[in-house]
Formats: sequence, C-alpha cells, structure tokens
Amino acid sequence: MIRYARRNPLHILKLIVIDLFYLLKHLILKNECINNLPCSLEGKKILLCNPAHLGDVIISTSIVDFLKKNHHIHIDFLCGTWASPILEHHPGIDNLFFLDLPMLCRSKYSNNKTLTYFKNITLNKLRSNNYDLIVVLYSYEPSYIPYLIPLLNRVPLVAYASAGYNSFIADPFNISSDKLHESEIQISLFKRWFKNLPNKQLLKCWLPKHHARLSQPRQLNNYCVIHTTSSSSKKDWPLKHWEFLINHIVSLNINVVLTGHGERDQKNSLFLSNKCNVINLTNSLCFDDFSNLIEHSNFFISVDTVTPHIAAAYDVKGIVIFNTPKTIHRWAPLSNKIICLSPSESNYHDSLVSNWCVSPHEVIKNLDILRIHVMTH
Repeated sequence: MIRYARRNPLHILKLIVIDLFYLLKHLILKNECINNLPCSLEGKKILLCNPAHLGDVIISTSIVDFLKKNHHIHIDFLCGTWASPILEHHPGIDNLFFLDLPMLCRSKYSNNKTLTYFKNITLNKLRSNNYDLIVVLYSYEPSYIPYLIPLLNRVPLVAYASAGYNSFIADPFNISSDKLHESEIQISLFKRWFKNLPNKQLLKCWLPKHHARLSQPRQLNNYCVIHTTSSSSKKDWPLKHWEFLINHIVSLNINVVLTGHGERDQKNSLFLSNKCNVINLTNSLCFDDFSNLIEHSNFFISVDTVTPHIAAAYDVKGIVIFNTPKTIHRWAPLSNKIICLSPSESNYHDSLVSNWCVSPHEVIKNLDILRIHVMTH
C-alpha cells in the first residue's frame, strides 16, 4: 500500500488522482516508462534530483560522497537555484542543473525563469546526456517527476512512491520505518545495487572549506552563532528564553552573533539586540559567509533549520532545539558533536502542559557540557 508523504486529506486525494490519471493514460496509450534498471552502477551515468531546501540538500551531499568515493559513477545533479552554493564546488558532482519549483521557493521575488529555461534548454541537455538512471531523492510532493516525463521513455527512474507519479517509477520505494534518518531514507534508494549501505553514523555531509575567517566585524573572536528562527514558526523557541540564554552566554565572556534571513529573523534580532549585548548579522550574510561564520565559531545554538547541518559538515559543536520529539530521528544533523534537545514525549502529548518546550536551563546545562568539549579540543 502506498503511503503518501502528506497529512492533509486534500493533498493525499490530489496524489491519488494523479496516480490514477497516469495509470489509465499508460494503459490506454501503451507508452509505459522504461523499467530495465541497470544491474550495476559501476561506470554508469546517473542524474540525482532534489528540489528541496538547503538542509535537505546538505544531507544529500553525504549520498554523493558515498557513491563517488566507492564507485566509478558519473553524477549530475538537478536542484533549486538556492542550493547552488552547496553543490557548485562539490568534487563529486560532474554537472549541475537547476529547476525551481514554485511551491518550494521561499523568495518573495519568485519567477518562472528557471522553469522556462529548463523546458527550452536544460531538458535537451539532459536528453543528450544519455543517463543510465535517474534518482529523485525527495520523498515529498511537489516533485521533479512531472518535469522529467520526457526523459522517462528512455531512462529508468527510481523514486519514492510517497511523492506520487508511481506509473513512471521503475522501482517505487515506500519508506520502511518512521525512525529512519533522512540520509538513510535517501541512500535506501540504492539498496538494489549495494548490499551493505552505510548507516547515518558512517555518512558525512560536505561543504567547501574556508581557509580564512570573516574579517568583519572585527569583534568576531571567541564567538558562538545563535540562529533563532526557521522557515516555520512552529519550530521557533520563545524570545524570552533566547534573551535569558544569551545573557548567560555573554556573562561567560563569549561573543554572541545573531544570524538569520527574513522578516521574522529581523524582528527577533532587533528585539534581542535591544535586550542583550550581541553582534547582529541578520540579513547581512550570503550563504558562503554564513557557512564561514559557522565553520570558525566556537559553537552554535539553533532551532531546527539549516544551521545545524552546516555545522555538522564542518565538525562544529552545538545544540539544536527541537519543538517536537517526533522529528529528531529524521532531521538531526549528521554529527556526534551536536546535542539535540526536545520536550519529553510525556509533556508533548499532555494537553494540560501549556509550556512544553525545552527550558533555557536545560540548554545551559548542556552548554556546560559543550563548553568542556570546546575547551579540551
């Protein structure tokens, strides 16, 4: 049975209708997609696809590393333009292509330029590349699959059944467990070809190294990075908790640098700048400078967003504050140097507990553990 990666009944109904439509179309027109999967990936040419946001794509770099280091595979990658700073210098990626899906674009200035370019130019380039396999690493809808349909009469597709368009998938995958990490979910798409797939402890994300730290502002020395918001307000931590925590860190003679991007981040940072002694770099860093800042920090503290995944790629220690225990197993950063905190299961499910989020005192307790590790390494 297909488990669609959606909770909204209307979204699930949409995916069912899509699957039924294309199934009937295939049965009537007899133009089914190709199903002859290669017996081995050694020396093959594959197209990896992930339209997702930055954190998800950083996790995908661990899959690229596994495929490239252990096997002679030519790897091209299709992603959103926002992922370009992550992948454009990756030594394991031979060619990079872009397509922004409107539903995943977070910019207010979103346009259809990449879609037009994809249809007119990129699709022809992909056709001429003669891939042996296409693999879609994203298990949700919206999907790249409908845009790749012109290629699927020649190239087999491996993807998740949960994103729909199952009539086009040569080997549709159902996610086998709710307790798998995102990296393990993505790499499971290759279990047909590799008997011993690495678990999350053996996978490592990749980002380009920065040999010199940011030169401005000059106070950037002995500092930690604090990132207070994510794309979803449901992941946010109360401002009063951040204020309490930041004042504690400042009392330890550690500089606090606030980061973020967008209106909510700016609002939080202005509030905290008025209450605490901080360096506010919100909305002033490109992705490369942001990752540089994290790479050279003493440690970071953040909600569940891209920041922990950047830190994991650079082996930077830190604390991630989750607002639900349900998502840690899937979205925890790939690092044993990062502490993940969340409300207890009992409090989270107790409707009588109104203030069920992680307390600042719990973060401070783990911060003491973290500072010991920072000082001894």
